Amino acid sequence: MNETVDRIVSDLIDQKISNIELMGDNGLGPLLLLSYDQLMQNHDHGNVLNTHFHQISDLVNRPLVHSSFCSGLVGLGWLINHLIEIKIIDKKFSQFLVDVDKIAIYNCINLLKSNKHDFLHGATGNCIYLLSRLKKLSNPNIISDLILQLIKTSCIDLNGMYWIDDPAEDGENLRIINLGLAHGLASKIVLLSNAVRLGLSEEKIRDSLKRCCDFLLSAKKKKLGRSFYPDVLLDNDSDRDSRMAWCYGDLGIGIALWRAGDALNNTDIQNQAVNLFKMSIGRRKPEQTSIVDAGICHGTVGIALMYNRMYMSTGIKSLKDESNFWLWNSCEYANFNDGIGGFKTKYSLKYGGWQNDSGLLEGASGIALGILSCLENRHYNWDQCLLLS
Repeated sequence: MNETVDRIVSDLIDQKISNIELMGDNGLGPLLLLSYDQLMQNHDHGNVLNTHFHQISDLVNRPLVHSSFCSGLVGLGWLINHLIEIKIIDKKFSQFLVDVDKIAIYNCINLLKSNKHDFLHGATGNCIYLLSRLKKLSNPNIISDLILQLIKTSCIDLNGMYWIDDPAEDGENLRIINLGLAHGLASKIVLLSNAVRLGLSEEKIRDSLKRCCDFLLSAKKKKLGRSFYPDVLLDNDSDRDSRMAWCYGDLGIGIALWRAGDALNNTDIQNQAVNLFKMSIGRRKPEQTSIVDAGICHGTVGIALMYNRMYMSTGIKSLKDESNFWLWNSCEYANFNDGIGGFKTKYSLKYGGWQNDSGLLEGASGIALGILSCLENRHYNWDQCLLLS
């Protein structure tokens, strides 16, 4: 498997960074990969990393730069802060982060006013970044205020706390409650868990975290299909199936519940998370998983990474065995002579079908980072940006 990582690194070593997207193609994924390849495998990429930082400096000065976690300045800020923490770069970039802090606070306030609260593109992602900067913020209390404002945008019923998405684009005014890690309730649970663990003392945050867990547990399907939880809850359909993936599905929900149980010191919630992972072992057929490629977002490496994280948290060997299955299964997708290390990403026909993608979330950088992490079994925390650590 190390050879697979080396092939990807070799194909990406000269890749130019042409945008500041943390997650997307032609963005910052190769920079994160080369940093960890240097850290974990003692490969010297110093000159290439310096070139990348010069390219980034040019990009951030262009107009119309987005500010989301997924594809904008906030994601870049998270990456720079993380690379300082792991000593890949020095603290001379700290002033840039002070500017990003201000942008993230301003952006978060406006996103909350517009009910844009998801992780990848909305207020939750901005709060995740600001929590990573908690000890360095000029006013650390602002993050508590923002999280409390996020909580005010929620709904509460007898089952617990949740957030409603904007109405469906088809014009049907359905109540949509997204449960997933990329855009939904699971990401809010991770955010609130992080806040509690970092010592934000407002009882409202702890209480909200528990209420979110209550609602999520209540959303478990009554009629078992290929998944235990639906991807979203709709007014007219509460028994939808969900794919096996990072973005949606049982494993992301399990990660969120584990993080919440740890933060609240609640073994009942943690046991729910462990049981969800255990019951998902052996769900491997394509018709059960909807897997078509190897990327983190909805492919084999994402599943391997989540099982490995839960193994590292619990020591349960069957979770490591399942992680290994998906890790080795990933090699079956490295079958393109013109791919990046042999890998391509499957898009819909509308977007071109099989494409080379260097990105972190769906592409080759994420595949290599996921493989490295599963092989090393060490607590490198680059996957904080995926809400896994």
